[in-house]
Amino acid sequence: MAIRSRNFLTFFASLFLSASIAISAFADDLEIYLGVADSQVTYNPNVLFIMDTSGSMSGKDGGSETRMLRVQNALNDVLASATNVNAGLMRFSDWGGPVLYPIRDLDEVVEPELIYSTGTSGDDADENGGSVDLTDNEVRMSYGTDTITSGFRFADVQLPQGATITSAYLSFTSAGYDTEETEFTIFGELASDSVEFVASSNNITNRTPTTASVAWNTDNEFPVSGELVNTTDISVVLQEIVDQGGWCGGNALTLLIEGSSSNAGSNREIISADEGSGSGAQLI
Repeated sequence: MAIRSRNFLTFFASLFLSASIAISAFADDLEIYLGVADSQVTYNPNVLFIMDTSGSMSGKDGGSETRMLRVQNALNDVLASATNVNAGLMRFSDWGGPVLYPIRDLDEVVEPELIYSTGTSGDDADENGGSVDLTDNEVRMSYGTDTITSGFRFADVQLPQGATITSAYLSFTSAGYDTEETEFTIFGELASDSVEFVASSNNITNRTPTTASVAWNTDNEFPVSGELVNTTDISVVLQEIVDQGGWCGGNALTLLIEGSSSNAGSNREIISADEGSGSGAQLI
């Protein structure tokens, strides 16, 4: 994990937490570097927290907590005591990583963003001609001119009954390049606490669909493997699910996608939870 604070005028401060940045560079678990300012400043420094999420962070170093948990606890302590700074969060693993939270005033009021991921074989599946597949490392979302229905279940969704959904979308990790024209319709399962998928005939298509649905027919091309693909806004579908009388925060919900194409070359596939890298579908 790295923490950097930099002001481009007269203030420079850098805090760096890292296990290993590169093969030829090594550091202790915690190193702190502080620059010296020659005059007082009246603006907030920018602080970017960079968290190491590489495989080495699962090590416990002889203790009961992983390196990742210790870093997370340290970050909580830092944020709890920090004042008058602009803060952001980034992660890196091997050759890079994304900015998860852009730098902004630490005390700025923000709208909550919740992220849920599929976690088990029973959380994602695809169905073709009534046959359900839920154990592959990929979930198929389209296949030539066949109609494919894929499903994604998200457990322990902490949304109160009747909560207002301002925006929502699904995020997938592409399992292969495919740009053939394909149409998708996204809807949900009208259940107040959906159950896992099983490998029985029509287990996906037999589920009661929501009245609300969203067409995702543009900007749905799949880039090379490992790249992210985001759907269009699906808040209207989620709204119908959480508005159910039986819905309660902490329940599970399922989203369904029907894919079809007139082109035999259409073959959209995404990484599934079974692949084991944590790159399964996300609900954001």
